[in-house]
Amino acid sequence: MKIKSIIVSVVLIFSFFGCNAQNEKKEADFPELKGPYLGQKPPGMTPEIFAPGIISSTDIKEFSISFSPNGNEIFFYRLYENYDAKIFYCRVVDGKWTAPEEFLVTAEYPSFIPCFTNDENILYFNWRRPSPNGNLNEASMWFTERTVNGWSEPQYAGKAMYLTSTRDGQLYTGIRNSENGDCISKITIENGGFIDYKKQNILPLNGEQSHPCIAPDGSYILFDQGGDHLSVSFKMKDGTWGKTINLWEHGFDPIAGIARISPDGKYLFFKQGTGSNRDIYWVDAKIIKDKRFKIK
Repeated sequence: MKIKSIIVSVVLIFSFFGCNAQNEKKEADFPELKGPYLGQKPPGMTPEIFAPGIISSTDIKEFSISFSPNGNEIFFYRLYENYDAKIFYCRVVDGKWTAPEEFLVTAEYPSFIPCFTNDENILYFNWRRPSPNGNLNEASMWFTERTVNGWSEPQYAGKAMYLTSTRDGQLYTGIRNSENGDCISKITIENGGFIDYKKQNILPLNGEQSHPCIAPDGSYILFDQGGDHLSVSFKMKDGTWGKTINLWEHGFDPIAGIARISPDGKYLFFKQGTGSNRDIYWVDAKIIKDKRFKIK
């Protein structure tokens, strides 16, 4: 038994040093990135892959990037085979961006669609953990809060399939299989949980309205049809939503979807790709604002 224990100990020691060596090699291989948006050169009016080889890879699907309000953290998720989804993050440490690493707070179950609100200390995300009522198939949103000891144990927020926030903290989501049908709703929250959903009347209804993305100032909202066919609606002077503009009919790839606007309102991020590959793209948000004046 003693010999067996010694062998196990030796194996663990070598594994420990092996893991440390791998981590050190990974850190050594990661480029030094400084500045906003991982130090990437901002795009113009033509969509480009965001941080190729760093965030967007050629062999894994990446979706739904979200930035902390101060711009010092980036969360996104990667989708592997068999619907195994994992949230990853990068952050600024000593003025430099860290390499992407898995967000272990959500590692117990497949996790996806991370979202910061206007509060950088609260992160929402979808989780395949059964909701409190035991329903595994329910599209449920959870949240974790930053504490002095790290991120807290996740708490259940409510039904939601995607989450987006204005600069002043108003939340919107896509609701699936509810009394409202497949639509966009404004959320009322209390202590982090969702207590009311108000359906948004955005016409015409050209199909499912999912994955809403509200501009930080609330002036327009993007959405898609189950992950592609991106559309936009602009807020009118009377507070109602204007006529839906189908962006795939005005220069966007039909497969573009799952959008997110940067906290400063300057850039639009979305998923796009060919074949089985999907990457995160970005483009100057002026491309959306221009549609309001150019399309009648």
